[in-house]
This record gives sequence, structure tokens and C-alpha cells, in this order.
Amino acid sequence: MRSRGGGYGESLRRLCGSVLNNEPSGGLIELARLNKVLLHYLRVNGVNGAVRDSEEAKLRAVVKIVEEVRDALSGLNYAFFKLVKPVTYTPADVDVLVASSEVNEAALRLIRLGFRLMVVEPYTITLVKNGINVDLYTNPSVGNIVYLNGADLLGFKAMDHYHGLSIPTLTREAEVVVAAAHAVYKEWLITLNDYATVKTWISRGAVELCLRMKCSEALGLVLSIGESACSGLIEMPYRIKTPLVMALLANRALRFKPTASTIPMATRRLNDARLINLVTSKLSRLTY
Repeated sequence: MRSRGGGYGESLRRLCGSVLNNEPSGGLIELARLNKVLLHYLRVNGVNGAVRDSEEAKLRAVVKIVEEVRDALSGLNYAFFKLVKPVTYTPADVDVLVASSEVNEAALRLIRLGFRLMVVEPYTITLVKNGINVDLYTNPSVGNIVYLNGADLLGFKAMDHYHGLSIPTLTREAEVVVAAAHAVYKEWLITLNDYATVKTWISRGAVELCLRMKCSEALGLVLSIGESACSGLIEMPYRIKTPLVMALLANRALRFKPTASTIPMATRRLNDARLINLVTSKLSRLTY
């Protein structure tokens, strides 16, 4: 595990206190941004100014898009995911899980509302409006490798509130599974946003669901990295080292049939520039 000097560790401890316990602590804006908890941190600490105004405006724009998507997809089997969190943050995009039999209809409805089609992949359709991407997933995947079963997740739908909107989402237990699996299998990077979601919402039901969906390795890693980081022992965001990523993905393929069955499709893209850029970025970035 990578560590930094005492000053960095103390900053992480204070940021964890702000995010997990709403304890005021100044001077951590950049670290909060890297850990995808910037707006939560700004609100807890009563920070006003250009950065706060920008984040609040971005969130309002996301909420508007969420409302449009919710209304457009009424009657379909879908759920927003990785959107409702125990921390306030501005998502980079809006992720929607849609039944495979209805994903094309979902995309057509959004196109009629002025969303522009960007990318069509085996398990994802990406559209954009007003600079905000909406990703329609049939299965959560990375590089066409499925790491969670979308149909199984849609069996754990629930209604929740998102900044004044009532929307279909996943249950807290399922969101814990998604947060851990997404961080480890897709992003190869663990942020305080991920750890806060898992730590705050973990329950016996979440652990049992993770065992059923064969992602207990990912759950354990997010918890252990988060606890070490919030103790000031290692850095966060924490980029998972490449050998461990490969081992985790190999174990995932051995234990989870959808991952194993989609690897051959992914290998056919080894010379694809987009895939090469994706992997290169994951190996070098500080956050996502």
C-alpha cells in the first residue's frame, strides 16, 4: 500500500471526519475534489464562492437531466444507479440500468427529447444533452467485460429521493455491491466517495448480497483501503496496483460466469485505440 508523509495523512483524516461525521475542517478543497466529495465538503464547511457556486450549478443541471430521463422512461423496467449516495456530490454522468429488452426503446425516447446519441456498445448506450452524459446499461461493464449482472440488479429496485425528485433506484444493499464492484473492477481506483457509500450503507443484507453476486473480494478491499486511508496510513484516492487488478479480474472470471463469457469479445478489441486509451488512463490517473 502506498503511503505519504504525515501532513497528507492528517489531511485525509480531517477530510474523512468532514465527510463521514460532518466535522468542519478547512483547507481540503483539492483533496475533496479528487475524492469525489467536493460539494459535500463545501456544504459541511460552509464554504462559499466561485467553487461552491460552480458545483451547485452543476448539480442543478444534473437534477434537471435526471428529471427528464425519469419522465421519458416511465413505464419501462429501469433504475438509476450510482446516483443516490450518503454523500452530496456532483456525478460526472448519469448512469441508468435498463432491461435489455427495453434499452433501445429507452434510447429512442431520449433521442426524441433532444439527447444526442454518442456511443453504442454491446452493454451500454451513451447519449448526451447539455454537456451531461447519460449511460444506459444493460449490464455494468468495462471494455465490454461484464462485471455485474444487470437483470439481477434490477431485482433490487426501490424508490428513493434525489434532490426533490422521486426516482427508481437500487436498494441500499445493491448500491453497496455496485459501489464496491465499480471501484475495483471498472475504475481500479478507490475514492472516499466509494468508501463512504460502502461504510455508511453496509449491512448484513449487503454482505449477503455481495456474497451472492460473488464480489466479496471487492467489498473487503474497499473497506480495508478506506479504513487505512482514514487512519492516515495510505493515500486516497487509492489506485489499485496492476498485478492486483489482474488477479482480481481473473478471480472474477473464475467465479462469475458473465465476466468469463464476455472476455473473448473484449480480446477482439485489443488493437482498438479507445480501449488502449482507456487502459492507459486507468494506469496513470489520480481520480476519475
